[in-house]
Amino acid sequence: MKVLLMSLFLALFIPSFLTADSADNKKIKYMESHPKSYIKIHDYSVYATWGSVAILHNVTIENTSDIAFENIKIRICYSSLNRPGNVISQEVGIIPVTVPPHSNNKYLRAGIPFGGGSQAMNAVDIQVLGAEVAN
Repeated sequence: MKVLLMSLFLALFIPSFLTADSADNKKIKYMESHPKSYIKIHDYSVYATWGSVAILHNVTIENTSDIAFENIKIRICYSSLNRPGNVISQEVGIIPVTVPPHSNNKYLRAGIPFGGGSQAMNAVDIQVLGAEVAN
């Protein structure tokens, strides 16, 4: 009788336990393979020096996932000050920061060089292209 009850209990309990675990694993794997779905950039500043170097600073990054990401790959699109609205240039690069899960913080307060720039160009869009899972 005890063996029968124990078998019945295990038959009912084990499959639900394994299903919940595999659903969590699927969710984490999806987060790892689709970081741009969870990382949003809400605010940023770009300015160009006289030497035509773009400086990216004061970037606010939100991470809505359950895991931390690092080395955020982004694209900045520029338009001409003379012809606003038309994208005339773009730069792709890495923001070398680690963004904790469920966070919304400002990074790069001092700024970093981010490709070529010009004082005749205006940064009009920033896009998250990907990221690495932090260790």
